[in-house]
Amino acid sequence: MAVEYIGGSILSAVIEVLSEKVTAPEILGFFKSHKLNDGLLGKLKETLNTLNGLLDDAEEKQITKPAVQRWLNDARHAVYEAEDLMEVIEYEHLRSKDIKAASRRVRNPLGLYRIWWFGNGS
Repeated sequence: MAVEYIGGSILSAVIEVLSEKVTAPEILGFFKSHKLNDGLLGKLKETLNTLNGLLDDAEEKQITKPAVQRWLNDARHAVYEAEDLMEVIEYEHLRSKDIKAASRRVRNPLGLYRIWWFGNGS
């Protein structure tokens, strides 16, 4: 039982972090830049909060009820998949910002040379 409880504590902590990530600027920015329905993020946060509320009860019942154990395993898998997805979204959003910043720097590499050349009076 102690192992299951520790697993539940870890899952609960992951859910808490994931609930916070859902409203992170990187996630919201990614959804807006790709014209995705950011209302889905609100639904995800609501679902995570509901799941977190059910964890303690499910942890206790999984020992005597195999169906609850299967549900808990499925929930655990879904939460970890959602966490992986949020990490990919954060990475892609930051990568696209870096690409945009780099393209602005490279867009006019001869700009300073032109200013010097034409401003020199030659």
